[in-house]
Amino acid sequence: VYFATQFFGKYETKPAAETRQILLKILSGSGVTPYTTLSAEDSKPQSACITSALYDGDAVKVLTVSNTDYLTLSDTLVLPEGNYESIGNNGKCSFTAEDGIVKATFTLDGMESIAIIKQ
Repeated sequence: VYFATQFFGKYETKPAAETRQILLKILSGSGVTPYTTLSAEDSKPQSACITSALYDGDAVKVLTVSNTDYLTLSDTLVLPEGNYESIGNNGKCSFTAEDGIVKATFTLDGMESIAIIKQ
């Protein structure tokens, strides 16, 4: 967190897709990799989605995705293998498992959030 804060300090360097990829490469070189990725939003120059995670010890327990835009968006979270369920999205999220990963496909209305719980 400290490193990323310095990387984007005072927004002199905007967190555009290219800059985020450079940061990802630097961190992954030291074994720091993201728990999840967004298939569509992570490739955009400026993503409307914010993801956050709550941990129980060393394990991720709850992931949240928030749409900061006023427009509806759809995307897919790519997650490690496990059992997941969503709350707060009223049927707008579905899960598929394949090849050791889980894909959570969701739709969020403007300013809406979803929580995904790992059981």
